[in-house]
Amino acid sequence: MLAPPRLENSYWTDAINSGIYNAALRYGDRVEQLKSDDELRRASGAYVLTVGYYTDWLESRLTALDLVRANPVIVNACMRRDLRRKAY
Repeated sequence: MLAPPRLENSYWTDAINSGIYNAALRYGDRVEQLKSDDELRRASGAYVLTVGYYTDWLESRLTALDLVRANPVIVNACMRRDLRRKAY
């Protein structure tokens, strides 16, 4: 699971994390937080929940995931114009 640093402890991200972790426990699946490019290398071939709404951050993470041949599952709010912004 990937989230931009400024959203890692937000209500929105915490709610998503909670639901994903609970479902993973029920089905015996494993969920890991990926916080660095080094950690992304472990995701080769895995599905990676990518949570965020900053377009520049999402684009950079999708490029990094593509390089390690991971499969991103994107959760975002970029369709709302008021949330479509660059992270500075």
